[in-house]
Amino acid sequence: MSVLSAESATDLQSYVEARALPEGGYLVLEQEINAKIPFKFELFPLLIEGVYDTGADYLTGNVKLYIPLKGYVVILHFSGNLKDGIVIPINLPLIKGTLTFKSELWQGAQWLTLIVDVKFSIFPPINKTFHLFKLLPIPSAGVGAAGLTNGSTVSAADLNTQWLEQLHLFSKLALANGGALPTLPQVAASA
Repeated sequence: MSVLSAESATDLQSYVEARALPEGGYLVLEQEINAKIPFKFELFPLLIEGVYDTGADYLTGNVKLYIPLKGYVVILHFSGNLKDGIVIPINLPLIKGTLTFKSELWQGAQWLTLIVDVKFSIFPPINKTFHLFKLLPIPSAGVGAAGLTNGSTVSAADLNTQWLEQLHLFSKLALANGGALPTLPQVAASA
């Protein structure tokens, strides 16, 4: 039998509520420490596929454009450090403008943000900002994942496993509660 302490449940409830989508509902995207997270963004006639390296805060990918009778064709490759932002100028016969990736504070968290400002010769222009997904905070010196000091004996794999097990138990509680987050008892902070 698995047991979920009230303190762990409170932490998990905060974790889940912090990842609520702005439109309502939840998207669970577990970001491993130093993981490479693939992403895909499509807004016709653009298709952007890439990988975000959480350890290096680095982004790489391809920009594809839909060409009638050919389908999507790679028009350029990009890479760069998200800390500095990545501005991708495009000056081709079928598409002109810029794509910008950056880490941006939005709704109280850092998000991978894409700014699209392009004009096409045969499609309507696109001038929009998209918040693709939340980014993990980059730990400061001396502090590791979840606030643990670098001298801690808990490994990142153990921490992820513990959190996933507790998240699973918390999900069971929510489902047993008709899909709503359970009301949890208040836990006094330990001294």
